[in-house]
Amino acid sequence: RFAYGVLGRPPHIGPNSSVLMVVEIIQAEDTPKIPDMAEVERVKIGDRKRKIGNDHFARHDYARASTNYQSACKYLDPPSYEISGEATPEVKDLQAKTWCNLALSELKNGKHDAGILAADR
Repeated sequence: RFAYGVLGRPPHIGPNSSVLMVVEIIQAEDTPKIPDMAEVERVKIGDRKRKIGNDHFARHDYARASTNYQSACKYLDPPSYEISGEATPEVKDLQAKTWCNLALSELKNGKHDAGILAADR
């Protein structure tokens, strides 16, 4: 449930495999607020979250996919009162991909109103 679950991660990890994770926290820092980030940093984080959403979507875990896409949208398409200026064409492309991915994952999850709202973005 907390790792790869019933789907596993073929071909390397089978269904319902046990996973032992050893984590050592070396350093922790507060994440800067989105308005304080440079566009390149926001895009890097947003795209990473979008790709994680894609992994969940591919595994038919639409709820987690939606959560990651929503988080990606916060970085890629923050409210205009937080960020000034026009987005670059590359950022607009990522925004469109992320909103479309969110729309589809919401529809797959049976949340039709949320899917339509995301698609309208």
